[in-house]
Amino acid sequence: MNNSKRAPTSKEQYQKRLDEMKSVVYAWNLTDIYNYVMCKNDMHVCNFLGFDAIMEKFNTNRVINKEFPKGRREFELSDRPERIRKGLEIVMFLCRHPRSNLKTMLGIQDFLKIYKDVLSDFDKKNSENYKEKLLYSFRKGLYRLESEAKLKNKREK
Repeated sequence: MNNSKRAPTSKEQYQKRLDEMKSVVYAWNLTDIYNYVMCKNDMHVCNFLGFDAIMEKFNTNRVINKEFPKGRREFELSDRPERIRKGLEIVMFLCRHPRSNLKTMLGIQDFLKIYKDVLSDFDKKNSENYKEKLLYSFRKGLYRLESEAKLKNKREK
């Protein structure tokens, strides 16, 4: 009888580390997240795990309180413009960040779908063009990932 445990797979290790990072990120406010993304957080290393956790928070976190018994998204139409702007800038920076990975980009794609109404309303009310800026940054991020993948494939041949 073999009592030795099997070694966790890389996917299991990733999920464990992501869950640990999510517990940290979910406690942060937007300023903490912004500082992390800008690599100004002394406690946590700025990496793809944090980025994936941030996008999960933005896309799935529902805040429930007296005002919103059914929950609310991270960003709503009624939020202050400064709050929405800071969130959009975080997402734009994640698009362009060299440590972003495919999962982060998929999270950003979901963000663009989930917050389509907030983006349109924000641009209309504030004479901004964040929707176009976000889409441009997203395309640049995908292009960067594609270029990195091609380079990696070339090296392996």
